[in-house]
Amino acid sequence: MVKSAEDWIELKIALVSKGQVWEDEEELPNLLMLKKWLKNCATSIPFLFVVGTIVTVFFVWLSFERKDWSWFSRSGSIICILGATMTLRRLIRLGLRRFYKHETEIDAGYFQPSEDEKRENEELFLDIRATNLGFAITMAGTLVWAFGDLINKL
Repeated sequence: MVKSAEDWIELKIALVSKGQVWEDEEELPNLLMLKKWLKNCATSIPFLFVVGTIVTVFFVWLSFERKDWSWFSRSGSIICILGATMTLRRLIRLGLRRFYKHETEIDAGYFQPSEDEKRENEELFLDIRATNLGFAITMAGTLVWAFGDLINKL
């Protein structure tokens, strides 16, 4: 949330530099909340997995209903997007600047980790897990996208 006048100025500068201008200051917090919600959805492994499952089941049902397996094949493209999103979880979670900072930081040795560092390590573990799972889901989605319409020929 935007808390001070300085935050408003910084946010408006960022928006103007991107070619976006909002005159209505009441609308801006809603957009920021929407962005945060979308970021939370895009970094939630269970959410992406459930959405992928629902999409697949829906398109299998639609293929049976219409007797046209090209619908199932089309679901592969959506599965690929979900897999790629899962693979890029760390970048989405941190944002480009923080991601770059984390990747270029030099470790100064071993110290007792703080609570924030412990939480960050847990998130890093989830990032690695999401990358592996996302890669597998992207490969499966690619195969469905390429060959899903051939199921009825078996």
